[in-house]
Amino acid sequence: SHHLRPSNSTHHTGTRNQSQPIMQHATALLLLLLHSAAGSLTTLKDDAQFEAEVVQDPVVWGVLFTSKTRDDDAKSKAMLQAAHGLAAGLGHLMRWGRADIQDCKAFASEFNVRTRMVPR
Repeated sequence: SHHLRPSNSTHHTGTRNQSQPIMQHATALLLLLLHSAAGSLTTLKDDAQFEAEVVQDPVVWGVLFTSKTRDDDAKSKAMLQAAHGLAAGLGHLMRWGRADIQDCKAFASEFNVRTRMVPR
């Protein structure tokens, strides 16, 4: 039973130090897997793509309507950053998209989205 007790010998310390790179690799692999499982924000370029990808998809979508004329505004940038965060964090539950109000006029109108409603 003496041999079963942990010891503080150099051999054990060396083994523990060798396991640190293994843990770092395991952590990196886990982060990579989590990142690949996370979703991304799909840019919906026109009404046809919106129809094909969002409307015809049985999966739930969250779509942020934006305006190219306001892309440089601080609030627009903040909303877009938030949408990217939602897509990254909740992409495994639903899909996320971004649609310009001018490029997807029919769906913006159908969802009653108006230019004045886009973040300023």
